[in-house]
Amino acid sequence: MIKETKPVSEIDINAFDAIVVAGGQAPMFSFEKAKMLHEKFAKFYESGKIAAAICHGTAILRYVKLQGGEFLVKGKTVTGFANVEEDFANNAV
Repeated sequence: MIKETKPVSEIDINAFDAIVVAGGQAPMFSFEKAKMLHEKFAKFYESGKIAAAICHGTAILRYVKLQGGEFLVKGKTVTGFANVEEDFANNAV
């Protein structure tokens, strides 16, 4: 069964146990302006629910701020791909 999709603004965090942001290369470019997604991700995190990001989805961590205005990642260690790894993967045969 296909369920109707809703805009991020209509996601009720009380109806879900977690939020998972997927990867692919689009997040590197589209997440910067996805303010509502930043807010929802922060709300899941601040409510003690799972807030996870996979692969390039970790780009969201560059933008998510908590209610107090601090970045979610402040004081935390974050891992990801370096640009040189991206260049290597793009040139692989």
